[in-house]
Amino acid sequence: MFSAGAAASGDLEFRSDDNAWYNVTVKLEGDVLRISYSEFAGEHDNIFTANHFRSSSELSDFEGRFRPLSRQLQDFECPNIDPGMPVCASYSSRADDVRFYDALVEGVDYLEHSYANGEEECLCNFIIFWQNGPNSGNFAISSIANICEIQFSKINDAVLETFFRKVREKIQTKMNRGDTSSEGRPPTHNDGGVYQKDDCRPKLKSRLSFFGRMNQDTRRAKRSSGMVKSCEDQQTLNRRKSEVIKQDADIGGMKYQYMILLENLDKGISPVKLAKFLHGETLILPRVYIFPCLTYELYARGAVVLNCRTNLEKLCDFLDNPDHVILSSQGRPLVVTGRVARHETFGTMAAGAMVLDSENKFGNEKDGRVCCGLKVVRLGTKEYSTAKHLKELFMEFLSHQRRLHQRLAMEESNIAV
Repeated sequence: MFSAGAAASGDLEFRSDDNAWYNVTVKLEGDVLRISYSEFAGEHDNIFTANHFRSSSELSDFEGRFRPLSRQLQDFECPNIDPGMPVCASYSSRADDVRFYDALVEGVDYLEHSYANGEEECLCNFIIFWQNGPNSGNFAISSIANICEIQFSKINDAVLETFFRKVREKIQTKMNRGDTSSEGRPPTHNDGGVYQKDDCRPKLKSRLSFFGRMNQDTRRAKRSSGMVKSCEDQQTLNRRKSEVIKQDADIGGMKYQYMILLENLDKGISPVKLAKFLHGETLILPRVYIFPCLTYELYARGAVVLNCRTNLEKLCDFLDNPDHVILSSQGRPLVVTGRVARHETFGTMAAGAMVLDSENKFGNEKDGRVCCGLKVVRLGTKEYSTAKHLKELFMEFLSHQRRLHQRLAMEESNIAV
């Protein structure tokens, strides 16, 4: 048995009343469990008494609010992040307030990593769907620096085990005497059975990250000291993952869809005709989306959606081949700006978008590349040189746009502070 005030342990996460996960230590004081939040004063502690749980279901809900400390993902681990994967991601409403909520990875925009100063940095974008928190039910784009891997292993904590046993004993005693009520304030879903002295709720205004691995001065997470897979194991895992993804459309397992994002398309281009052009060049029949654009914009954006990883690679090789450029009737070089993988379906991409899938028929439209206005210009021709220069100019324009977005985010953050 533990003596009062003598038992304490850490390396745990606890879901607080705000549905965010915090790094905590737990201490047993007789029949009282004290939960202390890392980096916060004792006035924010939560106190739970064994006598205030009325049923086994309430205890089960309370147990579910604890789990092992989540592990910060490393830059080289981005291939392990699959659509559908549950994660714990950071959310910041202010520069000095970073909290972590559960989310699901909905898609991944794979980008080439940076190796500045000899250190690998993942630049990929991860589309997440918030499960909890102020943005629950909404999508967001996150970087790997703000994503942690949830640890689903069983908690092996003597303090919690002892407290849970005490609660079960008291619940059983109440049931034996037919008393299912509890003294004082009963536990509810909102307060999780917490009984706080003077009804003092934790003050959350000044709360920063609960992970000790997070820098307060930067947005980038520190490297985790947790265990990571060896390079050999990592390569084996990546090969297995690649094999599974390539098979997913054939064996009826977990279904993925893959999207190629396109820019610099002619305004008014038909998605049906673009799909015909791609089919004529590659024998792949994808679904094509053309997104609405503003009147002052010079070009349109679109997306190509496929169900097969092999077809994705084949189509990407065609669209982004350095030996040729795909040119529109107005002389615009088609530009690939990203790839996204997602579990299940992307749904309707844009209101009013025309969609072509494997069930659609070409109808009476004339073949192919002439009616859609797209053509392939080959390396070594004057037309190719002009198209390549225009493509480089457009890529420079996109790079400038990204820098403007980063500056806007920085300025907004400064104003918020």
